[in-house]
Amino acid sequence: MEDQRISVISPCFNDGDTLKLHIETFLDQDYENKELVLIDDGSTDNTKKILKKYENHKDIKVIYFKSNRGACTARNEGAKIATGDVYSFLPADSFLYPGLLTAWMQMLEEHPDCGFVYGGYSFVDNKINKPTWLGGRQVDDPYLAQGFNVRELKTANYIDGSYPLRKEVYWGAAKKVGLKDGLWNPQVKSLQDWDFWLSVVVDYGANGFYSPSKFFETTYPHKGGLSYDSSANWLARTRQIQALHGITPSPLCVCAPAAEWHGRSVAKILDADFKIYPPQKPHDYKTIYMIGFFTYNFPWTMSHFMSPNYLEKMYLDRAMNRWDGQMPMSQAKKIVHFIGSDVMQLRQKTMDELAVIRRFLDSCSGVLCEIEPIQKELKRFGIDADIVPFPPRKWFDVEPMPKKKAIAVYLPENGENFYFRHLFLGNEGQKGLIHLMPDVDFHVFGNPYETPPAKAKNFKIWGKPNGVGDIIKETSAIVRITPHDGLPISVAEWIGAGRNALTTIKMPYAEHLDLSNISASGFKVRDLLRNLKKQIYDLLDKPINEKGAKHYREWLDADNYRKAIAEYAKYDEKRYWEKRSTQWSFQSDVDQVEVKKLKKIIAGLKFNSVLDVGCGSGRFVPYFKDKEYAGFDISEKLVNICREKYSDKLFVVSSVEDITLKKLNGELFDLVFCYTCLEHVTEENFPKAVEALKNSGKQLLLIEPKEVSGIGDYCIYHDYEKAFNVQKKWSMGDKYCYLIKL
Repeated sequence: MEDQRISVISPCFNDGDTLKLHIETFLDQDYENKELVLIDDGSTDNTKKILKKYENHKDIKVIYFKSNRGACTARNEGAKIATGDVYSFLPADSFLYPGLLTAWMQMLEEHPDCGFVYGGYSFVDNKINKPTWLGGRQVDDPYLAQGFNVRELKTANYIDGSYPLRKEVYWGAAKKVGLKDGLWNPQVKSLQDWDFWLSVVVDYGANGFYSPSKFFETTYPHKGGLSYDSSANWLARTRQIQALHGITPSPLCVCAPAAEWHGRSVAKILDADFKIYPPQKPHDYKTIYMIGFFTYNFPWTMSHFMSPNYLEKMYLDRAMNRWDGQMPMSQAKKIVHFIGSDVMQLRQKTMDELAVIRRFLDSCSGVLCEIEPIQKELKRFGIDADIVPFPPRKWFDVEPMPKKKAIAVYLPENGENFYFRHLFLGNEGQKGLIHLMPDVDFHVFGNPYETPPAKAKNFKIWGKPNGVGDIIKETSAIVRITPHDGLPISVAEWIGAGRNALTTIKMPYAEHLDLSNISASGFKVRDLLRNLKKQIYDLLDKPINEKGAKHYREWLDADNYRKAIAEYAKYDEKRYWEKRSTQWSFQSDVDQVEVKKLKKIIAGLKFNSVLDVGCGSGRFVPYFKDKEYAGFDISEKLVNICREKYSDKLFVVSSVEDITLKKLNGELFDLVFCYTCLEHVTEENFPKAVEALKNSGKQLLLIEPKEVSGIGDYCIYHDYEKAFNVQKKWSMGDKYCYLIKL
């Protein structure tokens, strides 16, 4: 290992507060074959003075720039003079844990198929500017990144730019993307780490090895630095980098508040983005699809659909005890997919809490569940859900049964009682099935920390496997015992491979264990064990489940699933606004309007009758209180709100393109008023909508956003000046107001 040299390349720009400790923690490393390349990027503080003290050290090289040229150029210039076989671009405000370089080089040696290794780090207090082992103070939890996943790297970065990669990967990737001076692209203003790793992973094709460990400490990003630029321009910077690497942004985002693994699996099937918490950063997703509706903490679950622009304000308001509990939603369509354990949580809710949950679900484009028993249970809570079952990631071949009697049991690291772990493995003073059935092998998966039970040899631990194909080959059946369940994917995978199954939820081509008759007072473990033991032996005597395999492959077809989700994600004007009506009624009340300017414009017009297009919940009715008024909206719920509030006015349900409303005497309205409604008319229907408006009134006061890009597929840009005869035009903040002759 020591024959491989590592070069740490560190740009320095006004890092006088941390530079000396950065250098010293490098020199303290026990790995001998190392060098530190320091590039002064035109610093104006005491950085040069510190560098002068080290420039003659045998393990240190120093470059001085006359003026600031940027971190990317500094890193590239450092790489040009580096002599290492491995490069690491650690910043000058980082402090290296003892033994760090040895650990990195050892990991690279142990994983020759990987071009780089990475992991986590900690933040230390900027005011103290010291590592924790020298008196610094750690702030926040460590950032530990995540396992290597090329798909998710295309969505957002999770690898810091400090981690070591092989020299040939660095220069090979630079050549691949056409950067002759080095892999750090100076044209990328921020999110440079992400651009760097996309070049390495997506363009060059290198693999990374992930170690969930902290390797160094660093101070928080400095004010005015690259992180501040990316935060202020997140979408623009994200789109720039994705375009550089030929990545098409996905309109669909999957999240899973309490079922992360399941959510990632679904995102892969749908070729969608997966985000732990979508509102954490600005986004322009057209649909957010939630896997698992975690009602135990409903406000937190609902906040996954919240507008990202509101998140920081909400945190501040909560800290100041002034938060009103309202959560303006993002403009993405919402799809909620209940899984088994979600329904159990509904049982703990009060009637008032259930009413709030139902009201939220009414605004969703789709409310889904996996299987008929769950649909019926949701119905008892007043929730209507469509059945859309999840497909497995992969189907496994139907192969002959193993000669040895063997079953598979899913026992995850959490939820011991929920999965009845003691029934299988036993506990203090109680034998489990593994002891009572010594002639049957138990293949347990789901828990990487599982330990073999005492006095049992018929046991194999699989931990958290990346796929279950090998387990299926070695077992004849799967047994899944839970107090409540949805449609377990693992059971579908076993049956799809021709194996048999025993479950506590009724599933096609699976044996059923009925727990419903066992009361808390009458529950006896020995009786349940006796019944289970008999059913498992009967299960192991069954032949290959050929009919079940055929049924499940057709029932859980991935293409059918993708088509179903695409249908719920599709923008349908009537369905979308009917679903969004309750939310829109609140949102329209807080939407900012330049009231004084709008009232002044209206006061300057001559008219006696007005048609309010897309009247919503009637927010503009008071603007026309002395006029003959009629309003319409595509949402029946919004129209009913208007009718209750203004019983003396005329309101009808209609789309813009289908409106045929005239004054009471059959004449045209003097004024047609339209506030941010035409942007929601599809391109296909827009010409018809224009014609309908021309047949409704004499003049049109139209207010629409100046731009609608990145808001969702129900916000569409139309060229209003081309479509209409515009007489006047006013600027109103982020909107234009047009006076149009019809």
